[in-house]
Amino acid sequence: MGYSLHPIFRQTPQDGAVVSTDTWTVFTDLGGPKAVTFDDPPDMKTWDDVNYDQHVTVRGFRRRITLSFQIMTMADSNYLYDIVNRLGKSTWETELSIDGGTTYYPVVLDRFRGPMPLAGKPFVGAGYELVVEVVSLLDELPYLASA
Repeated sequence: MGYSLHPIFRQTPQDGAVVSTDTWTVFTDLGGPKAVTFDDPPDMKTWDDVNYDQHVTVRGFRRRITLSFQIMTMADSNYLYDIVNRLGKSTWETELSIDGGTTYYPVVLDRFRGPMPLAGKPFVGAGYELVVEVVSLLDELPYLASA
């Protein structure tokens, strides 16, 4: 039995209403991202004592989430560009839930790539990659629920 991820972006301006984007609903081509992957590098402090023995303290984990999209209906790209443009503005706060809205984490933009032609042909569609990073260190890595 595998697992299922349901990303939802919740973006809030300084003065205004919350904009919620459910990736399963708005991206009609694949019903959401093609893939969601994680990178959880530990934030560590290392030092050597007087005997040159190494010591490590793990302060937490900085989760990086990569969402890969394949968009054939280019009208769907508007939703993706709206999310990215709001991530790029200091007047907006962005939170991401990967469990369908149960738990939200504040995130910041790490990287955005695209459009990349699918199958080497731009008329087929475009591939995009959105990478966000969790603002606060995680004390422990959350479990993934099974599908």
